[in-house]
Amino acid sequence: MKPLFSFFLLLFLFLTNCTIKNTDAIDLENFDFNSNEPAVLYFNNIRKAQYKLSHSPASTKTEIWQLRQQDQMPSIPILQLNILLNIYQANKPQAYIKVLPNTFFEGKTVQVQWQDTMNRTSGTYQLAAKSTMRQHYIFAGQVYKSIKANHLLSVDKAGTAYPLFKNRQGLKPYLQTMRDYYELVGVF
Repeated sequence: MKPLFSFFLLLFLFLTNCTIKNTDAIDLENFDFNSNEPAVLYFNNIRKAQYKLSHSPASTKTEIWQLRQQDQMPSIPILQLNILLNIYQANKPQAYIKVLPNTFFEGKTVQVQWQDTMNRTSGTYQLAAKSTMRQHYIFAGQVYKSIKANHLLSVDKAGTAYPLFKNRQGLKPYLQTMRDYYELVGVF
C-alpha cells in the first residue's frame, strides 16, 4: 500500500508543477521590469547554465545573457533575444528583453506580418532600429503570443515574403528565452 501511495503522491506533485503557461497572462500594456530575488536565484542557479554572458559593460552594471544555442543563418529571418539583468538596483533587480534581428534585416526597422488563418485576420508588428526597452518588450511579446496562437509570421524584403523562423530555425531559442524572461519578471 505504501508504494502505491508514494507513486500517486509523486504523480500529483509532478502534475501540479507542470502547468501550461497561459499567454493570456502576458499583459503588453501594464507591466514593469522588476524581478525578485527568488526568480533571480532560480535563473542564476538553474537556467544560467544554458546561457552565455555576452558582455557586461562596467558602467551599466547590467549582465547581458544570450542562449548558447542560437542559429546564425543570415539567409533567413531570425529574431534572437538577450536578457538584460540588472541585479545591482538599489530597490529591486530588474530584467529587460532585447530583440536582436539577424543580418537578414540589414539593421533596418523590423516589420513582422502576422496572419491568423482561422479568423482571417492579419496585422503587422514593428520594431524600429533604435527602440526603448518598453518597445522591445512589447514587440517580443507580440511575436511570442502570435507563435503560441499558431499565426503565420513573415517578413517582407524587396517585395518578397519570407517566413519568420523558416523550418523552425531559431524558434526554440526564441521561445525558451521568452519563457525564462517571463519567469524573471513574474509573468509566469
